[in-house]
Amino acid sequence: MDEAGLQAGLNRFLHIYFSVFEPAPEVETSVFRAEAGLVRSLASMFWKLEDFSGENFADALRTALLESDVADAAQNYGHFYPDFFQNFLIRRCLSLSEGAGRCFYALPRVQCGESLLLPLFSLEEAWLNDAGDFFPPALEALAPFLEWELRRKHAHLDAYQAHRLHARVAAEFLARVTGYPDAFAGLNIIASLKYEKQDCSARIAFSGEGIIPLKAAFHPPPSLLHYNKVRKLLAAMDSHLCLAASGDRLVGIARDQDIHGPEVHLASFLKHQTWELSCQGRVLLRNEEGRLSAGRRQMRDKEIAAFARSVLDLDEAGAARILQLIKGAAGAGHGGMLIFSEEAAQEAERLCEDGIRVNPFMPESRDLPAFSVMDGAILMDLTGRCHALGVILDGPACAGADSSRGARYNSALRYHAKNVGKKLLLAVLSDDGMLNLIPDPFHKNRGAGHA
Repeated sequence: MDEAGLQAGLNRFLHIYFSVFEPAPEVETSVFRAEAGLVRSLASMFWKLEDFSGENFADALRTALLESDVADAAQNYGHFYPDFFQNFLIRRCLSLSEGAGRCFYALPRVQCGESLLLPLFSLEEAWLNDAGDFFPPALEALAPFLEWELRRKHAHLDAYQAHRLHARVAAEFLARVTGYPDAFAGLNIIASLKYEKQDCSARIAFSGEGIIPLKAAFHPPPSLLHYNKVRKLLAAMDSHLCLAASGDRLVGIARDQDIHGPEVHLASFLKHQTWELSCQGRVLLRNEEGRLSAGRRQMRDKEIAAFARSVLDLDEAGAARILQLIKGAAGAGHGGMLIFSEEAAQEAERLCEDGIRVNPFMPESRDLPAFSVMDGAILMDLTGRCHALGVILDGPACAGADSSRGARYNSALRYHAKNVGKKLLLAVLSDDGMLNLIPDPFHKNRGAGHA
């Protein structure tokens, strides 16, 4: 294993591993190489991260060596050599993270003959501030996993390993925040159960005992391990009521208006085999048919309007109309796609064979659920006038496509990539009401991602 091979493998794995977060961060990696012998080690250091280019690492390392007991180190060189360099790198990452706009992390060392390879990676500080509560345990689990894997002579870091690690971290995270040791498995089982042929669509609020006021208390509190009983109770809940749990017991029924505060974690069952965990309106973790995601921030109405105004160059009234149309489609209870384009008239004509062209008209927000029932997108101009229904989009393959996200999302990505530079906003709605705006409001390069 050499620096290039290690860096390429880590790049691939970290990209997969951190893609669980939405939006995914831009990860940069580098490998520090130190060879046997103090003089050679000073001469053979190199850094590939642009953030390190202005730092004089040889001077910093020489100072660190002089401050240590070099004579004793020479007598016990086998112990000194790897520990010294790794500790130096960890300290260096901490100092570079202060006020740099990026945070640096040292990864477990790799012995390669007489050389020591010390990999590291960095993330934008702004992304970390918005990543959510799932990031610290995910990062904590990464180091020991890599230490074990990188010791193997033919280590192959792949998506399967990343997904297994995500599931393990998710199970530990859920157990900690809910107080229910089997929460991860339990939520998956409950989400898979149907009651009278209906999917599960209700909520369980987890908190300490006595934190949530109860409309009705169960006596005795049933165990959450009685999955069929829990599923039956969930069928009786509506948008104003939810089940309340403390640890592994259901303690009663609570009103929606009483579910708030940092001590309350809300598990929402959205459709068959899909649930998400939130706290104070922020989605911490989502599991959709076995695909985990984390850190997705829900946009407020004013943020959607402000983003539409920026992307489409609208005034406040125009942005407010776009917002109302998006909200109308979101309330449909099924998936759909809205396109707001400065070239709506031309696109309606160009794609007339792949949609239903109409004389331009101004739809009301309450019309959108009916129009979005058919496959394809609703094509509108920047004023919200509709030019075509059921439009099937075209576009070449593009970076960022995700086969796990489905045809609607990926076709929107391709269409946007084909029309870069134009005033264009796509609102992609999934069956459970999740909204994606393309371009992505949270990505500095305005790629596609979660809203």
